[in-house]
Amino acid sequence: MAIELTCPGCGKRLRVADSAAGKKGKCPACGTVVEIPAPGAEVSAKERKETGDRKEKRPVSVEGERQRTATRRRGAASARMRGGRSAAKLPPKLQRRAAAQKLASKRAEKARKREFDPEAAEKRKKRQLIILAAVAAIIIAGLILSHIFYFGPLKRRYTTWVRAMQATSAFINKFSKDVLDAIPLQALPEDASLLNRLAERAKKIFARYQKDLSRAGDKDVVQNLFKKSQLYALCEKMPKMARNLASTLVSILNEKQDYVDEGRAKEWEQQKSEAMKRYLAAYISLERCYVLACYLYDAWNVSVRDPHMSDKDWERWTEKWIEREMSELTASLSG
Repeated sequence: MAIELTCPGCGKRLRVADSAAGKKGKCPACGTVVEIPAPGAEVSAKERKETGDRKEKRPVSVEGERQRTATRRRGAASARMRGGRSAAKLPPKLQRRAAAQKLASKRAEKARKREFDPEAAEKRKKRQLIILAAVAAIIIAGLILSHIFYFGPLKRRYTTWVRAMQATSAFINKFSKDVLDAIPLQALPEDASLLNRLAERAKKIFARYQKDLSRAGDKDVVQNLFKKSQLYALCEKMPKMARNLASTLVSILNEKQDYVDEGRAKEWEQQKSEAMKRYLAAYISLERCYVLACYLYDAWNVSVRDPHMSDKDWERWTEKWIEREMSELTASLSG
């Protein structure tokens, strides 16, 4: 049978063996010295109260009070240390689980508060919608402004350049088909009417080319970028050289007529080869101008597609271009 008693220092319920009856011992919680009553002795609550009142009325020395206060502090510190050690002994997995549960409980508490406050939820929803609308308006305004002040002019310039290049390609192809391919080269022409018609045809083709450029788009791009380029200068020069070829033939035919009128037809036969060289030289000048225009046209397109080409890349590209043009010219002459 055990003896039950209450510690007068901390009020904790104690239980000791019968063999400790009549002895004194320290409370394990606060360290207060407790007198253990005889076994079977029952103290009523009223008696315990009276005993406590008598203890309170009993004078206490300062030294005893200090001792009891220090005892209580040591007991509380030991209890905290025991609690800290017990918490530290938890495995990491359980600690993480406890932290996650604590965070989840906090979030659940916040969610419950939001659910229980419909007015705050409605205000929060309106605020979010206002923020989203403001962000969308800023993005749309930025796109519009960038299109107006940056992408718009760039697009117009690029579109103008593309249309100008298309008009140039049409002019070069038309000039080659309607003028160069129709010029007689096998022998010196006996009449200059064909070359005069070809020169007039070249002039009309170039006039049509100028109209196409005026309708290409941005006039500033056409005037300051395209018409000041070497490509346009060669295209402008080609009709003039066609007229020069016709003038050269007229001059040769006038010389021939002079020889005939003076009765020196045999001398003309001797000068005929020199006259043919002059005619071919004028034609070669026209052909060279045409080939340079084709080269610059292709090079300009390549520079736009690949603006980071090095000097060696341009050399290789030029070699391939010349090889291709020569093979095409050889095939046309052999045909």
